Amino acid sequence: MMKKLAPLVLLAVAGGASAQSHLDKVTQQKKLEVCTTGDYKPYTFLPEKGDYEGIDIEMAQSLAKSLGAEVKWVKTSWKTLMQDFNAGKCDIAMGGISVTLERQKQAFFAEKLDTDGKIPLVRCSDVKKYRTIAQINKPSVRVIEPAGGTNEAFAPRAPAESEADAVARQYGDLPTAGRSQGRRDDHPTPLKRCISKSATRSCAPSTRKNPCSTARRLICCRATT
Repeated sequence: MMKKLAPLVLLAVAGGASAQSHLDKVTQQKKLEVCTTGDYKPYTFLPEKGDYEGIDIEMAQSLAKSLGAEVKWVKTSWKTLMQDFNAGKCDIAMGGISVTLERQKQAFFAEKLDTDGKIPLVRCSDVKKYRTIAQINKPSVRVIEPAGGTNEAFAPRAPAESEADAVARQYGDLPTAGRSQGRRDDHPTPLKRCISKSATRSCAPSTRKNPCSTARRLICCRATT
């Protein structure tokens, strides 16, 4: 499943006049409000200490600068993205947002920036065990995802062998499957929560030799759906 990623622009279905008035508001107030999840590397990420960072974050800052405005970040989630967006909490939304028909019915997208898909994110020691959906799609395998977004929608469309798991919170050191760069995806398994406080810890890249290449050395969850 390949997906196009693009900034979401708050023009809704109103047309050009509304777009111009909205642009005027940004330039007059010298403030560009940007909705972003801050959990999807390399596009948008909010570390525990520090400011937002990522490809889309830099793009938003560049856009604001060109308009003579400052960026005001509006924290959102994949589950509440369109709700916050349509409520006018932000002027644009950025951060690896997938172009979907439902979202296109509510707002305009800029030209796509990238195309990616669903891939399993697993520990390098387990790489041979989870090469296919069939290997992952077993009651004994637990996979987590964030609430809302295309990752949550993907799992029910894959052949299922049991009930879907409860959606986990955004952070934790657990094996996951999802979009490239650490997105988490759901997998059918008995209903229960996926993350506990004892499961969370910092994710530092391993320097040990392993069967994965350096570029795909995914030892722990990268909170980055």
